[in-house]
Amino acid sequence: MAILIGLMFTVATRLTQLLGHVGMTVLIKVMGLFTMAIGVQFIATGASTILGQVTLRV
Repeated sequence: MAILIGLMFTVATRLTQLLGHVGMTVLIKVMGLFTMAIGVQFIATGASTILGQVTLRV
C-alpha cells in the first residue's frame, strides 16, 4: 500500500501539469460524484439492514 501511495504522489505532479486547471476541476467534481455515490450506497445498505430487523406490532 505504501508503494502504491508513493507512486500516486510521484505521478500527481505530472498529472496536474498535464490536465491543467480545467481538467483538474473536472476530475475533482467527478471524484466527488463517485464518493457521494459510495456514501449513498452505504446509507441505503445500512438503512435497509436496520429497517429489515424492525418488526411492527399492531
